[in-house]
Amino acid sequence: FVRRIEFSKMDIVGALRQLFDTFKPGGEGQVITRILEHFAESYFQQWQADPSAVEPPTAYKNADTVFQVAVSLIMLNTGLHVAAKKLGNKAKGASMSLEEYIANTRRLVSAEEVPDEALRAWFEDISCTEISVEPMPRTPFSKLPVQPNMEGWLVAVVNNTSLRFWAVLVLQRIYLFSDSQGDVDPADVIDLKDVSVAALEDDEAARKRYLENLPGVRRSWRSLCCRRRARPDPWLVAAARRSLEISQRSSGPPVILQKSNKPARALRRVVLVAESNDLAEKWVHMISCGP
Repeated sequence: FVRRIEFSKMDIVGALRQLFDTFKPGGEGQVITRILEHFAESYFQQWQADPSAVEPPTAYKNADTVFQVAVSLIMLNTGLHVAAKKLGNKAKGASMSLEEYIANTRRLVSAEEVPDEALRAWFEDISCTEISVEPMPRTPFSKLPVQPNMEGWLVAVVNNTSLRFWAVLVLQRIYLFSDSQGDVDPADVIDLKDVSVAALEDDEAARKRYLENLPGVRRSWRSLCCRRRARPDPWLVAAARRSLEISQRSSGPPVILQKSNKPARALRRVVLVAESNDLAEKWVHMISCGP
């Protein structure tokens, strides 16, 4: 997922903002660390394409340097902003001064790769504006007459794009929340009263539809024999193993993802990618069970 985010011509602070504006991982420090490892690889690869286009100038030698800088920036961000929110007056010793930040970073990253000028610029940037890492608070579903049947991350594959949502299954509806909105209202709702659901692993027809419609797959490739056939995104191909297809049963106008599928029309079916095979099966089971 991280490899699909555009970071070109961004400095590392801007790229981290882009990363965590795209999705909010939550979870423990180990989760953030793993995400930063993937981020470092993707950012370094994109930075290499045109290093001179990025300000302040840097000379990263490899993705490991990017990772070390990213970790130091998240630690800085935590000390300046997150700890203060959670600990109040007790967090006074958690925030770093500029001198402390530079000294800590220098233990792992040389001035040859990242000059002091860059560290000063990033310190000022984060001091002024927090990198928002944690999920936005939501209206508690405890106010509903029943508790959610299931919650979790789902990625909707729609018109050559991947839309990541925090999905809440309750009262025969899937409420889809986008962390980029920053509000408590769902970005979209899928009504389950008129749909069928199938795991792509168990439904050959659904799997075939999904793979044939991936970006980069040419359906009339024989007529383009002189041109190289484009390859679909490997992440999307691998995701078929943990995906489910929701299809509208009725012959009326399409109603799935009416809000999120702009500017295109609503859909008659959508593929949702779960976090694992087991969770995909659980989503299918919970949706099929009904009220």
